[in-house]
Amino acid sequence: EYVLLRTTGKVDLHEYILFDNSYEENHKPSNIHRHMFWFPKIEIEAGWVICLYTREGTNLPRKDKNIYNLYWNSKSPIWNDDNDTAHLIKTLLVD
Repeated sequence: EYVLLRTTGKVDLHEYILFDNSYEENHKPSNIHRHMFWFPKIEIEAGWVICLYTREGTNLPRKDKNIYNLYWNSKSPIWNDDNDTAHLIKTLLVD
């Protein structure tokens, strides 16, 4: 499993969180956020692709292809085959 994101400008990934939620039987979104991934402190240039794998691995850039492979390091799948929604939010970091 993986999620692909493409940057449209220079970005510090640490400002972002990706999380999922599912839907209830009545097809309304649930308020349960079961899995959350806070991106590591990495600055990415515009036009790069972030490939976030849910499996275990080591975060590595592939500079020849402008891809940054990141790993959630989950031991089990995150995304169901039905009714999951991904949310990407930008956080406000305060020192």
